[in-house]
Amino acid sequence: MIKAFMQEVEWRHQKFVPTYDEYMNNVLITSPYPLGIIATFLGMGEIASKESFKWASQNPMPDAVKAVCTIMRLMNDMGGFKFEQSRKHVASAMECLMKHNKVSEKEANEMLNKEVEDAWKLINQTMLQPYVIPKLLLTRILNLARSAHVIYHDQSDGYTNVNQILKDKVDSILASPISM
Repeated sequence: MIKAFMQEVEWRHQKFVPTYDEYMNNVLITSPYPLGIIATFLGMGEIASKESFKWASQNPMPDAVKAVCTIMRLMNDMGGFKFEQSRKHVASAMECLMKHNKVSEKEANEMLNKEVEDAWKLINQTMLQPYVIPKLLLTRILNLARSAHVIYHDQSDGYTNVNQILKDKVDSILASPISM
């Protein structure tokens, strides 16, 4: 993992734009999302067995974990693309595609949306197969992927610039719960 982070530092320092494949291979290692998946298992009691944690943290990543990481990373890259241009940063998937595939921003977005769609297909296939881990844990993984569509709604970065849509959703859950 340290090597992967150092690679990102080198890319940033040299203003290097890797190929899309180089980028994805590296960011799936440095991504915080596998840890996020494991964190969602906490508090699940006996359902989250030692085997479940081992499954979620194995190398190479299980398909469902890799798919969620791909969805979160690509949606973040699309949502934060314009803002990232205003500061020093590691090249995003958008920049990698635009430079090496010689495509426009719109075409890069379309390509990344196709990757997100393919990752969703992989998650859906995992949900339909015999379960390696309990379905409740797989549902946690599914819900983490769903959260990307709330956070990065309409290709905006809801983490960096909390938009009204995200504020309204959080408010509806925490401040204005459904009365029983």
